[in-house]
Amino acid sequence: MNDEHGTLVRWNDQRGFGFLQPDRGKKEIFLHIRALPHYQRRPRVGDRVRFTVESDDSGQLFASSARIAGLALSPFTLTALIAALLLLLYLALVGARVAPPHIGAWYVLMSLVAILAHSIDKGRAEKELWRIPESRLHLLEALGGWPGAFLAQLFYRHKIRKLSYQAVFWAIVAAHGGLWLLATGDAPQIAAWRRSLGGNADKVWVAVRQTADNTLPAAITALLPGTEKSPAASTGKTSATALGRSTREAPPHAVITKGTVKEVRPELGLVVTLDKGLVGVVPRAALVKTFTTAFTPGETIRFAIVNISLVDGQSRAEGVVVDR
Repeated sequence: MNDEHGTLVRWNDQRGFGFLQPDRGKKEIFLHIRALPHYQRRPRVGDRVRFTVESDDSGQLFASSARIAGLALSPFTLTALIAALLLLLYLALVGARVAPPHIGAWYVLMSLVAILAHSIDKGRAEKELWRIPESRLHLLEALGGWPGAFLAQLFYRHKIRKLSYQAVFWAIVAAHGGLWLLATGDAPQIAAWRRSLGGNADKVWVAVRQTADNTLPAAITALLPGTEKSPAASTGKTSATALGRSTREAPPHAVITKGTVKEVRPELGLVVTLDKGLVGVVPRAALVKTFTTAFTPGETIRFAIVNISLVDGQSRAEGVVVDR
């Protein structure tokens, strides 16, 4: 069928239908809102429309595969595009180290991907084409895209009546809410759960590192974070260099990273700035008696992470100095 062009001469927005006056021919053509793409705005009288003509069983002509001429995006679709451009600008600023990274940007990114996925699935449903599996839509929601998926369901009127889909969707939302509660809650019980979770996560990571060291080729494990071994781990003896300013050696599978001395506190020990904004502390008991004169603020050291815990809602790494 060839595309035709016409002008919308009548439109009932409440009932979602109207009539087109074709450029060729005198008879008006029936147009239903379902013939228009979901990402375009509601039609208005006077809009130029491109469409194809079909007929029903009774011979009544109607428009299908219609498109409003011009951009004609819905406010929701336009807002999503603007949000995508702002996110790209933010990511560029993060890459240039002008702006700090934030977990909210991940939620925005996954929400935009979820909106796009719902939009594509809605379009395929309208055309009776192969659909996006629901498991993939739920995966995007679980990865942080549930806010965008929720908005897309409302504005595109997609999946909102399918109870099985909504049950899984709201379970994902509840799971994210629980995780945020554990991460930010101030109640003593929640804080205890958070400390327990952090300790267990650290144990799991150590087990993963041990498995990787024992089963993967050295060329692969060398690319993973925390693969550098402390001198004590490689020789089985305490490193003289490591103990020059630290009285304890690093555990065999400690994660070694670089840090910058931020503060030298006689009553506490060392406060070290690590990668990704993590704060590291070398306790006073793990340092030689003269540590206040052995370290200089701004000095770069190699830090062996022994334990990670949450203090006042912030992650803090405890460790030892590996060498100078």
